[in-house]
Amino acid sequence: MKHSEWATPTEDDVRELGYTQLEQNNGNGKGNQNNSVPINGGMWVVLFAVIIFGLWKQYRISRHSTSES
Repeated sequence: MKHSEWATPTEDDVRELGYTQLEQNNGNGKGNQNNSVPINGGMWVVLFAVIIFGLWKQYRISRHSTSES
């Protein structure tokens, strides 16, 4: 039994389907609207430590600048 002419995909159809599947796998497809990056538990600890260190450093700098003037 031979397939009909209209059922066989052209090279352009196959290429477009391949690009669509690649975009969906990479998260660039229209079906995937979640563009946020998940942060796991370890990253939260590092982020928290950096914020605390930055605030402590800023506190020390501002305390020295106000005591001299």
